[in-house]
Amino acid sequence: MNRLATAAVITLLLSACAAKPSNIPAKEISSARYSQLSCGALLTMRSEKQSEIDDLSGAQNRKRIIDGVSNVLIVPGAASLFNDSSEPLGRAKGELNAMVREYDRRCLDSVPAPANPSSNDTEATDAEPADGQ
Repeated sequence: MNRLATAAVITLLLSACAAKPSNIPAKEISSARYSQLSCGALLTMRSEKQSEIDDLSGAQNRKRIIDGVSNVLIVPGAASLFNDSSEPLGRAKGELNAMVREYDRRCLDSVPAPANPSSNDTEATDAEPADGQ
């Protein structure tokens, strides 16, 4: 009977914790909403969205810690009554995925060539003409 009670308490404690940020799936967001943006604007927005995801992931991790502490020290499940960041994090992940899809669809072909040519190209352009001129 004691084992059953222990198992029930452990199950309750684990079920009341906020999800790990990496386990929160991205929402499905259409890339069409980003179709009017320039490639530069998409890159800027991608960077900003990644920063938002990092912030939300940090908040979600803090929520996991609070849930764990409250489950042990206060009342199991009490902290889960407060919102976590899973909804906005899932939405932000989906928005980032949509931006990446739109950027890949439209902008990859317009990326300039690398600034450093390969060594074979350099040798061909630096070599003197064969006739000695």
